[in-house]
Amino acid sequence: MLECHYGVPMYGGVLHSINTRMDVAIIAFQLDHARSKIVIVDREFMLLMRQALALAMTNPVLIQYDDPEFDGPELDGPRAEQSALDAGATD
Repeated sequence: MLECHYGVPMYGGVLHSINTRMDVAIIAFQLDHARSKIVIVDREFMLLMRQALALAMTNPVLIQYDDPEFDGPELDGPRAEQSALDAGATD
């Protein structure tokens, strides 16, 4: 979370958190309204986010954070957080 709160503004982006207790239609609306370009989501909430993105008009890059304390299923497809960080500029 600290990487997001500091890294996104340093990159020039605007960080907005999404309440995972909202239903998928509201999350889809928030993604569209914010014109989200990148979504970083904990693996625990990946199914919820995929459902919301199916309703959304935007198509952001999806980055999955693998929380070591979450003992749920792994989903294929989204870019892993570490590989996204490794692909960035060193500065």
